[in-house]
Amino acid sequence: MPYVPFEARQPVELQRRLSLSEYYHAAIGQHPQSALPAREIVFILEGQGGLDLQALRQAVAHVAVVHPACRLRLRGQGLRACWRSDGQLPQVIDGGDSSWSADGDEGAPDFSLRPLEVRRGICAELVYYRLPQGHCRLMVRVAHAVSDGRGVLFWLADIFRVLRQEPPLGVNAVYPDSRLKHQRGGRPAPAGPAAQPLVPRRPGGASCWRSFQLPAPQAALLARLAAALGRFCAGYRPGGVKLALAVDLRRHADDLRASHHLSGMLHLRVDPDDTPTQIRARIEQALQQGQEAVWRPWHELFRCLPMALIDGLLSPRRDRQTPPPLLETVVVSNLGRIDPRLYACEGFQAHRLSGIPVPGNAFIFLFGFGEQVEVVCGLPADMAWAMSAWMADLQAALLQA
Repeated sequence: MPYVPFEARQPVELQRRLSLSEYYHAAIGQHPQSALPAREIVFILEGQGGLDLQALRQAVAHVAVVHPACRLRLRGQGLRACWRSDGQLPQVIDGGDSSWSADGDEGAPDFSLRPLEVRRGICAELVYYRLPQGHCRLMVRVAHAVSDGRGVLFWLADIFRVLRQEPPLGVNAVYPDSRLKHQRGGRPAPAGPAAQPLVPRRPGGASCWRSFQLPAPQAALLARLAAALGRFCAGYRPGGVKLALAVDLRRHADDLRASHHLSGMLHLRVDPDDTPTQIRARIEQALQQGQEAVWRPWHELFRCLPMALIDGLLSPRRDRQTPPPLLETVVVSNLGRIDPRLYACEGFQAHRLSGIPVPGNAFIFLFGFGEQVEVVCGLPADMAWAMSAWMADLQAALLQA
């Protein structure tokens, strides 16, 4: 169906200083010797049928008016670093035919020659591929400094609203995550031991990722996953794991619609003998205490540091053999149940949603989409040797329930 323009709406603008979280994500990949690329979120949407690229480009342009996060430009450094919503519109690129399975990094598209660059105002793009048997794939790339998983899904859902000839919802707030943290006033998590790697580090590898599917629904999946991680680590070293659970801070504000970065991190220690029931209770208690929403004024001093210095301290570097300190053992982003109908339009019906883990960490994505749950696992270069064993262990543990 051809695109039908809606009544023009007043553009929503975003002009403010970066939050601490945004500044941190923008810093990754900025050191001259950094072994990591600029940090981005990559989602993979697959379905039956096809999309009209001209209509998709027009829908993306229309939605950008009410979603400033997709057109931000970074200016300044340190305390002067700020966003301006005068960046470029996201491109829609025809990727041609593809036979890649999207089950792992082998054969995946290489986006390194087309990096997202927030200082040039290039924050997002969509790449369309034609698959065998009348299917297609849409890969969505967004700079992590400007958005998070929930924000990207909301933006993408609005694009499909326009493709269905419905007006986009748009955002109704552009304030930083620090405002929600300050309002919530969460209680800090108890200090625990320093994070240890998932498995012993071995130089010389290359970062990698794999995915597998589980039937939906999966009761207490996050707690069962955490218990499995604790048991897996026990096979390589004593002690537990320190998990960083991404939490959507939008839950602390009623009727909030926002596609910019509004995530917090909840840190949770899991020991090898912890049961899913115990872990679930601790997660619920931590959320009740707002541990993902801790904010202190002195946190802002972090933004006094140049981005390249932050990246050089926290990321692996090509000129340094010593690995950087770990902030957590594994990062887990649980996006919960997502309605496939949000990502459908005439001629296209979505049946799979997946993603590519953020490199540099042991990382797990969880997507509940339709009748299946997608589990995507990534390992940094110096832990990649354990990928096969890790995947087999997790898949066996989660299928037993």
